Amino acid sequence: MEHLFRECEFIKQILQEVGLDISHINANHTWKQWLASFFYMNNIKVCATMVISIWAVWYNRNRLQQEGKKRRVQKVVGFIRAYLLELEQVNSLTETRINPREEFWRPPKAEQVKANFDAAFSQQDMTATARIIIRNHEGFTIGAYTYPLGRIGNPTTVEAMAYLQAIIFGEKKMGFRDLVVEGDALTVIKKLKSDSVDRS
Repeated sequence: MEHLFRECEFIKQILQEVGLDISHINANHTWKQWLASFFYMNNIKVCATMVISIWAVWYNRNRLQQEGKKRRVQKVVGFIRAYLLELEQVNSLTETRINPREEFWRPPKAEQVKANFDAAFSQQDMTATARIIIRNHEGFTIGAYTYPLGRIGNPTTVEAMAYLQAIIFGEKKMGFRDLVVEGDALTVIKKLKSDSVDRS
């Protein structure tokens, strides 16, 4: 841990490339103390960059150990920047789409999680993106995902595909067994309810 996340040249280059200054942290501390000091001295955006950088380096190390594949510094840096950008977009989603309706959001049961889905349109290139956020019964975000849907002209189809991505993300990728899916696309929700009645 000491070597991998603080001392080796690989991590030093990565932290420098993503704009993290670690020179002011006491190098005599253990790695955990050093990291705690870093978090204490920096804002949440800088701390998020550090966490994602550590995760990316750990992932890179595992690939090297298990598959013999090693990414170059620039590849890892590119991954970190892309992940930070996606995180920024998800945060923007929660602020602009979910938070204004917070008073109407009803928590799921204690053993469940709830996935809220929505579709966003880009007027610039006429493409759609599915946006999904998963929260537990306490309202804490435990998963977020954006998925490009491409050029789709029919709004109902777009919302239906966003609904499908919410299920795939919640059940297949996150592994939740008791998932409640919620969206504001009335046409899709009515259709899904009518289909379930027809099958019963």
